[in-house]
Amino acid sequence: MPCKARNLLSAAEVDEAHREIDRRLDRIGIDTQPEVAARILELVSNAGAGLKEYAAVIRTDPALSGRLLRAANSAFFAPRDPVTTVERAVVLLGLERIRAVSLGFYLSRAAADASGVLSRRVWGESVYRACLAAELSRRCCPGAVSEGFVIGLMLDAGVPLLVKLLGRGAEEIVEQRCAPTRQFHLESAGLAYTHVDVVAVLLRRWRIPEVLARPVERHHEAPASGPAPDPPRPSDTLHRIAYYVGAVCVDPTGATPDAPAQLSSVAERVLGIDTRELSLAVSRAGAEYEAASHLFGGVADAVANVEALGEAVHAKLVEVIDRSMCESINRETRLRPQRFEIEGSSVEVVLGEDGLITMYLLDGKHNRQSMQRFAPTPEGTASALALLGVQASEQELSAVRACVMSLAA
Repeated sequence: MPCKARNLLSAAEVDEAHREIDRRLDRIGIDTQPEVAARILELVSNAGAGLKEYAAVIRTDPALSGRLLRAANSAFFAPRDPVTTVERAVVLLGLERIRAVSLGFYLSRAAADASGVLSRRVWGESVYRACLAAELSRRCCPGAVSEGFVIGLMLDAGVPLLVKLLGRGAEEIVEQRCAPTRQFHLESAGLAYTHVDVVAVLLRRWRIPEVLARPVERHHEAPASGPAPDPPRPSDTLHRIAYYVGAVCVDPTGATPDAPAQLSSVAERVLGIDTRELSLAVSRAGAEYEAASHLFGGVADAVANVEALGEAVHAKLVEVIDRSMCESINRETRLRPQRFEIEGSSVEVVLGEDGLITMYLLDGKHNRQSMQRFAPTPEGTASALALLGVQASEQELSAVRACVMSLAA
């Protein structure tokens, strides 16, 4: 496994890191795929599957059957008569909810350490994220509410496993209880891989469809700017929802930023909804959490003070998402070629996704003729220019060096 920080790895090194994660998950006993989850996935992919088919699968697992019955008999649903059969519980809870929570139940049970404090906290917060993602999906992507729930549930599934795999270094980052985006950046800069890498491997082991896996894997990447396709693709919308929900601090005590910010422009830019619609989604998510928490009590601690959390979610999302959008714009700018005219020669400097610099020698029509790749260092800059046959003055060399170091920063 590479010892470099995750944000310095090349694509090949990332692939090797993922193979190492897979091997280590084998050693700690993570299943390749929960058996009943495979059957639920088949039903989820079958648009014609109804309540009867789901009930038949759910009946084979006493643990889920018992939790569904307990949820159906809770005050949230307030049944007139006691619910005593899985079939009736499924009817009462509804197909949309059953699809979401049954698959989520198996995935969380397979990955969770029910006795671990961190695992129980993270999964409790993840149930809230799942409910919020489902409600946003109901508004932005009505045909994918169940998918939104599962995506929200899995966003942080790799956090407890990351600590188990990497030990104290990962634990120190998690203990800071900082905003999710900040935590991800700390992992990227200080660890060999992040919780997103872990969950990406986990979802591949479980053969989760790409429409679910890709939004989870990309939930700390800002959505593409520019006009969305019309009609929008479900995968694109689910990525936006994952990005939005993944920025939520599920901790009311630390979720309010120092200064207020306007929410409407952020919500509209990311999801195409206004403040009123988002407020409604957050309110409904809190109510849905009350129902869903009954089903995940075995692996998840309850989130404290959901009402206060709903109020804090708005402000924190603005702070985190606006910062992430700015970082995305800066990253796009850094990836643009930078051109220099040096003593009658033209050179172009490009930062690669692998963190290396490519310097091109251009002809009179600015077509690329030859190139040199090097690590972003002052010495590498001078050497690349010399190998391309470009004689630069000290001032010109200083300008190119400054550009290279700025790109690599």
